Amino acid sequence: MADKNEEAVVEKEGKEKKEKKSLPLMSIVLVALLVVSLAVSVFSLLTVMKVSGALSEMSSGEKEPEDPSMIPLSEIENIKFKDDFIVIYEDSEDKSTYSIVVKIGIGVRNNKETAEDYTMITETFAQKEDIIRNGVQELLMKKSHEDFQDPEKKEALEEDLVNHFRERLGSDAVIEVFLNDILISHKK
Repeated sequence: MADKNEEAVVEKEGKEKKEKKSLPLMSIVLVALLVVSLAVSVFSLLTVMKVSGALSEMSSGEKEPEDPSMIPLSEIENIKFKDDFIVIYEDSEDKSTYSIVVKIGIGVRNNKETAEDYTMITETFAQKEDIIRNGVQELLMKKSHEDFQDPEKKEALEEDLVNHFRERLGSDAVIEVFLNDILISHKK
């Protein structure tokens, strides 16, 4: 009977050793499966984000304009009109006249990605400054003297001019417009 008890104890110890050996193996397999599923999930998430970003960009038809203040100054070139712009506004309310003189410059991005656009813009500007100038003059005539005085309206005017230049020059490399040395004269 002692032999049977000894055999039962030995058999029981053998089963425990097999269970202990299979337990670490099972843990390793579970951890490996967990790591693989996590990697697949991350890859899937990144893929979905890229696809949704591309789709939203395609659906909007254009990229979101970049904030000019975030672009390094070394990548911005200033193209200036040779002459100042002179605009005269008649104010019908108080029967007065406002004369405005302003220098206008165009900020154009010039880096590896926009080098061709920059070259095209500078060549077009040099050859057709009078035509471009005429379009700007027409746009300014549709505005009022207040567009140069009120900061919010001035910002809206600058944005209108940026859009005008982008459309006329056919490039999003135009990133900002500079309205400098604004002189306003008022006569009653």
